[in-house]
Amino acid sequence: MPIISKILWFGFVSPDYTLDDFRGFYPLSLFAMFEPDLLDKWLHYPFKTINVFEIAYWFALAGSLSLVLSIAFQEMFRIVVLYYGSYLVCWMLFVVFISLSIN
Repeated sequence: MPIISKILWFGFVSPDYTLDDFRGFYPLSLFAMFEPDLLDKWLHYPFKTINVFEIAYWFALAGSLSLVLSIAFQEMFRIVVLYYGSYLVCWMLFVVFISLSIN
C-alpha cells in the first residue's frame, strides 16, 4: 500500500518531482513527520517501516486469525504484537546493522 500510494501521489497529484522527492516520500510514516536531513542515517529505515499501513496490517492479521482460530480479537492482537512485532524489531535491527556496516 505505501508503494501504491507513492506511485499514485507522484503520478496524479504531484507530477513535477525530483528523484529525491520520490525517494524521500513515505506517506503516513514516522519518516514523513521529520526532516530527513535532521535524522541520523540509521534511523531512516525504522522510521520508514513504522507507518499506518503496518499498524493496519497488524489489525487485519489479528482479525483474520481470530476468525479462523476462534480466539478473541484482543488476545489475538496481543499475540500478533508480541510475535510479529518482536520479529519486526529484530528485522529492523538487522537492516540497521547491515546498513551501518556498509557505510
